[in-house]
Amino acid sequence: MTEILPMRHRALLSLGLVLVALGQSLGQVVVDNSFSTGGVLTGPDFLIPDSIGKTVGGNLFHSFNEFNVQAGGSATFTGPDTINNILGRVTGASPSEIDGLVKSDIAGANLYLLNPNGFLFGENAKVEVDGAFTVSTRDRIKLGENGAFLAVDPSKSVFTASSPQAFGFLGGNPAGNITFNGTRLITGGQVNIAGGEVMLEQARLASEGTADADSGNIIVEADGVTIRESQLRTESAGGNAGKVIISSKGPVLIENSSATSDTGEGLDRGEFIDNIRNRDVAFGEETGLLSLATGAGNTGGITVAAPKIDLKSAGLFSLTQQDANGTLGQAGGIKLQSGVTLLKKSRIQFGSGLSSETTGGVDILAQNGMMFEEQSYLYSRAGLNLMGGVVIVGASLVEAGSSTVQLGGVMKMEKNSAWKSPSINIQAAALELSKSNMQYDTEATLKLGGDLLLKQGSMLAGSVLLPSTLEISGRHMTVDGGSHVDSGLGTDISLGGELVCSTAVGCRSGSTAKNTPARRSVFRRGSNSGISTSRRAGSRLHQAIRKAISNCSPSTAAPCRLRRLVS
Repeated sequence: MTEILPMRHRALLSLGLVLVALGQSLGQVVVDNSFSTGGVLTGPDFLIPDSIGKTVGGNLFHSFNEFNVQAGGSATFTGPDTINNILGRVTGASPSEIDGLVKSDIAGANLYLLNPNGFLFGENAKVEVDGAFTVSTRDRIKLGENGAFLAVDPSKSVFTASSPQAFGFLGGNPAGNITFNGTRLITGGQVNIAGGEVMLEQARLASEGTADADSGNIIVEADGVTIRESQLRTESAGGNAGKVIISSKGPVLIENSSATSDTGEGLDRGEFIDNIRNRDVAFGEETGLLSLATGAGNTGGITVAAPKIDLKSAGLFSLTQQDANGTLGQAGGIKLQSGVTLLKKSRIQFGSGLSSETTGGVDILAQNGMMFEEQSYLYSRAGLNLMGGVVIVGASLVEAGSSTVQLGGVMKMEKNSAWKSPSINIQAAALELSKSNMQYDTEATLKLGGDLLLKQGSMLAGSVLLPSTLEISGRHMTVDGGSHVDSGLGTDISLGGELVCSTAVGCRSGSTAKNTPARRSVFRRGSNSGISTSRRAGSRLHQAIRKAISNCSPSTAAPCRLRRLVS
């Protein structure tokens, strides 16, 4: 008997758990006794009138012990048109499972759902709300400065008519998780998500504006974010597209694990780069964050802040495109702030190839460093600003209207990478190009604390069609292994150590008599085979370097210092 009773207890407990789970899966809305006698509402289409809640000014408060909506079912909030905000909390111990329709019949009202235990949205989940839709697993919603609507310790709530302003949490009550699994949630208003771990699995969350209407913003505040084969998207045709904002205490991972990419095997560097640039992007299925506008509307842009931002076969897009009348709006900027930012087979694209963007651009701050690799593409129609620790560009392409890089560490380009920009300004501890190209149109300034190294057929070159200039300062500069440095108008090199050009085409500068050569450069003793400059009429840099080096003897104890070659 002593053995049989525990088995029966376990069986009853298991049966109870099954019944609870079954109740959730079938959908159940249970009102607690905070504002009324409470009880189970009749489903599967639940009607939630204002009479079972509490109204304070324009705020309508509801309190549930359970809130679940099954596939094919619905939960509809009703009330007078004077209601501006509907706030529903769950005070029980179970997460909310929503696989049906959540709806508000109150015109223009915002809907807030609060459950600290978590939310699971299924593939059939839908939301029909005129105003903003907010789902939160924090323990409260603040109401102005003095009010608060609490799901944990609900009796301590202070009800006011103030509009909801922010989410709050207590240190001892961690927020539950929010999961969207196969969900296609499309609204016309703002979407706010605040929770612990926020996960999207093969899901689409979108705010879309149609018929010249603006879309809303999508804002995520979380302890960690995973977006897998999913997207957050704001989009408008004729109106403005909202912002996409993620603020996370933990890592942000955006990935498409099923994506494949072309290895580029057998292609030369030019063909390899063209393949990266010209890859087709199907925005409807693209994994990532998107802010898109057609016609006169602008995009709100994208902001992500997290300790680590990791994109794998994914993208961040803030783009505009012309409508049938040729009208084109302005794209909003893309801003990333992290300790580490990693892109693998991924894209960041700002602007439009048809417009001249005057504001916005791409700003990436990664305190420890950033890496763009495996055919990643970083494109900004306007400015590109990279700040932080180190930058590594591997087998990838960077294109921008202007480029500014400010690093405490080194910058490295490798594996057939390319960087193209009308102007380039780099401050770093050192710069290394290996099997890679860095090209500019008008000017490039490289201010290095250490060395500049070009190897394995790399190129640092200005435009042959424009009067380009190159300014380099640092310690040592080495151009080796078939690499070359080429500036169309003039080069000013200031080094504390050696300048070594060990190939026939190594260092070439200028096409007119206005060339300004190195003023404090140090060449290796007796070397002249690797120094090459323009031989065009009027150019005196080539002759001056050859004459100065020819006067040096390989046996000289000290290297030849070329102080001022051309006045």
